[in-house]
Amino acid sequence: MLTLLNGNAEAEERLSESITKYGSSTPYDRTTLLEAQKTMMSFGLSADFAFERLQNIGDIALGDKEKMKSLALAFSQATASGKLMGQDLMQMINAGFNSLEVISRKTGESIAQLKERMSAGGISAEELGEAFLMATQEGERFYKGAERAGATTAGRLEKKKEKC
Repeated sequence: MLTLLNGNAEAEERLSESITKYGSSTPYDRTTLLEAQKTMMSFGLSADFAFERLQNIGDIALGDKEKMKSLALAFSQATASGKLMGQDLMQMINAGFNSLEVISRKTGESIAQLKERMSAGGISAEELGEAFLMATQEGERFYKGAERAGATTAGRLEKKKEKC
């Protein structure tokens, strides 16, 4: 991680503490979180921005490590290209999140209109990022999804398994 932070040991320590704290209240282990963070940063996302989206992605993945990895990769790819493309959308949908549904609620456009706009390169990475934020706000389906997953029996068992 130090390499991705240009050798800044202080920034690495802050990020490491944030990841540890986030992991303690979710079913995600430190390794999973670090790998997702590294993936996002390797696509050029800043450490702070990547960690903020990592938390959104964690909530959307509802405690599922594989879905988290897939969503982190798809989000990073879309962010690096500057726009949402069909392959990234399909990867998100396969991980349980259709960002177009969220964007549709925000803009009033139909899914078909959004798909046309996406095909023309018209859904920006910023708009996608806003969809991740919106989907995890209070009152939304994925609000505190990772914490809720961590409070389930399966989530608690996963944390115990991690400590062993």
